[in-house]
Amino acid sequence: MTDCLRPLDEFDIDALAAGLPTSRADASSHAAGCPRCRSAVSEARLLSQLLAAGEESGSASAGLADRVLRLRPFSRRERTSVSVWSAPLLLLGGLFASGIGLVAGGLSGGVSGGAGIGAAAAAALAGLPRALVRWLGELAATAPSGLVALGDVLRPTAAGWAALLLLVPAAFGLRRVLSPRAARR
Repeated sequence: MTDCLRPLDEFDIDALAAGLPTSRADASSHAAGCPRCRSAVSEARLLSQLLAAGEESGSASAGLADRVLRLRPFSRRERTSVSVWSAPLLLLGGLFASGIGLVAGGLSGGVSGGAGIGAAAAAALAGLPRALVRWLGELAATAPSGLVALGDVLRPTAAGWAALLLLVPAAFGLRRVLSPRAARR
């Protein structure tokens, strides 16, 4: 079979199979002349007939044909069409704008006259360097005694050897997680 230069999208194939109007004006004449598109239309027609026959015989649940035909991937035209995505984009824009409005109202103190989110965030950010300095000081003070205690516990016992042996598979797993080749997958 030869490749089609302008293949029909799934909407037009389904519409031709069902005898409905298509979005492309020359879809029916194209399908009549193109073997690949004619085959796609006949397959869609056969699928719909098989689903309808299974539905009538009672071996399939009611409405199966409609549900199967409705669940299909977006065509290339649908993925790039503004008319298909305008409602979801408007909803997303509205949600974003309302979220910004709520945060902006909270940053200015809101109606209640309280401090607001901005003041709380500023206070937390101001305390961060102080907490970091204190943490580094405490780490420097406790690290030597902590390492000595860890060495005393691990040296003479079987738990120490088991902990060291468990570092081997942990190192392999960590190497696999951090390797650049794993990030490409």
